[in-house]
Amino acid sequence: CLISLGSAGALDPELGLGALVIARQAVAHDAGVFHGQRFVPSGTMGRDERGRLGHRRVFEADPDLVAWALRTAQALGRRVYAGTVVTGNQVISSTARRRWLRQTFDALAGAMETAAVAQVALAHGLPWVAVRAISDMASDGLILDYDRLAIYLDDGRPAWRGQARRWFCLASHPAARRRLRSLRKGLALASEESARLVEAMLKM
Repeated sequence: CLISLGSAGALDPELGLGALVIARQAVAHDAGVFHGQRFVPSGTMGRDERGRLGHRRVFEADPDLVAWALRTAQALGRRVYAGTVVTGNQVISSTARRRWLRQTFDALAGAMETAAVAQVALAHGLPWVAVRAISDMASDGLILDYDRLAIYLDDGRPAWRGQARRWFCLASHPAARRRLRSLRKGLALASEESARLVEAMLKM
C-alpha cells in the first residue's frame, strides 16, 4: 500500500491548526478547461484498469486504509476528519479561492500532492491513503507579497540578488516576518501530527 502524509490548508472553517484529515478521495482542482470566464474541472488524463484512456476527476482512497487511519486517530484520542482533499500546483492564500474550493468540491482541505500520489498508486495497482494535518487557514494575507519572497532559479540573476531581495522584503515588512514565522510553526506542527498518526498506524 501507499501512505502519503504531510500538511494541508484548511478549507472547512471548523478545522484548526494541527487538525487531522484523512482523504477519502482526492481531486485535482486545477486540472480542467476554461470556457470564456467559466472553469470546468475535467480531472487528469490516464488509463483505467482495462487500459481505456480518459479523464479521472476523483481518486478514491482505499476504504480499509481510511478506516485504519480513523481507528488509529481515535485510539490516540484525536479528533479526526475524513473527506475530500483537493490538490493543485498552487499555494492557496485567498479567502475567495478557499470558498470556491470548498463549495465546488465539498473539500475539507487543500494540499499540493495528494491527487498526484493517488494517480501514481492507481497506475501501479496500489491501495492508497493520505494523512494530512492542517498547517494554515488558506486565507487572505497568509504571506505578504510572496512574489518578492520567492527565489526564482530561471530569472538569470545571481543567487545573492534573490536572497537580498527576500531579506529586504522581510526587514521592511514586520507583518510578513510574523506571518512567515506563523506558517513555519504551522508546517512543523502539521508534519509532527501527521507523522505521529502514521507511526501509530504502522505499530497497530
